[in-house]
Amino acid sequence: MRVLHLPQNIAAQITITVRALRDIGVPARGISPRFVIMPNDVVEFVPDFPKETIKAAPLRWSKAHLGRTKKILQAIMWADVVHWHFQPALLMALDLWVAKALGKRACVEFWGSDIRLPELEAQRNVYYADGWKKGLYKLESTAQSQRIQRRFAQVNPTVFVPDVQMLSYVDRKLLPDVRLIERRVCVQDYATHYPDIGQRKPTVMHIPSVPAFKGTPAVEASVQSLSAQHDFEYRSMTGVTYDEAMRAMSTCDIYVDQLVLGVFGLAAIQAMAYGKPTVCYMLPEMQAALPDMPIIHATQENLHEVLDNLLRNPQLRHEIGVKSRAWVEQHNNAHTIASDLVKIYSERK
Repeated sequence: MRVLHLPQNIAAQITITVRALRDIGVPARGISPRFVIMPNDVVEFVPDFPKETIKAAPLRWSKAHLGRTKKILQAIMWADVVHWHFQPALLMALDLWVAKALGKRACVEFWGSDIRLPELEAQRNVYYADGWKKGLYKLESTAQSQRIQRRFAQVNPTVFVPDVQMLSYVDRKLLPDVRLIERRVCVQDYATHYPDIGQRKPTVMHIPSVPAFKGTPAVEASVQSLSAQHDFEYRSMTGVTYDEAMRAMSTCDIYVDQLVLGVFGLAAIQAMAYGKPTVCYMLPEMQAALPDMPIIHATQENLHEVLDNLLRNPQLRHEIGVKSRAWVEQHNNAHTIASDLVKIYSERK
């Protein structure tokens, strides 16, 4: 079974999954534009489209398009299974048409902004509703969600989503075969650094990719108000390299993920893999679906109290860190999930 992953390396999930598939003996390839969030020798790159419009740079556009098309179509012919992430790889969804014509086993993994339904999300999440009104999520729309899902429906794929929040976005009439597949990390890459019970000046870490999407103002307001009560260090990092972010994360005592979207992301899983107590805003649906998950739920309004409790209790920080690592080992281990994927890939020919 030869497996191809493409085209968007969201949260490095193509890198991680291809690596894990190879480790368990499955021939696998990943193809993506050059931007990736971690160094790797797994993903094969395709030409990036120029930043200029096609009218402003027609020759460069044509060259990039032809190079991308040739590489991806050749890879599809090589593969038995094509596993898309986020969206089709080629203009006019040509890759979908070719995969269908060649009878390839098709899977698609959705990640959030590709198929999010803003109206639905705004109804159940006041923080998202506020951001939507301010135009922070202008690239997301019900029309886009339907368009992407209709395109993939033509290849009759198995659909993967990472959490119950996203189950509500999938149109089951178009895409009836939907599975939950967790976000994944190569656990062995994360040496545990549990919070030291004897640490007198703990570090609170926040690494927002986009501060407005992560609730960073609320985080900063909380830590500022706590600074008069506790002796701790607050570190926030934006626009740093992957290696810099991981080094910083591995040394903190408390990690604050996000306080807007209502679901944890890869950064939270990485922090938990290091053995860090991790704070995140979780929708009620997410909390109900994962009642034993040791992630620490907080809203923008009660973050002050949540952090205050953690800063006061070094033993609690350590205990939650240990539980967090154990959770990731059980639920987010890329090699275990790779084996699960192989079983699903083999269900239909």
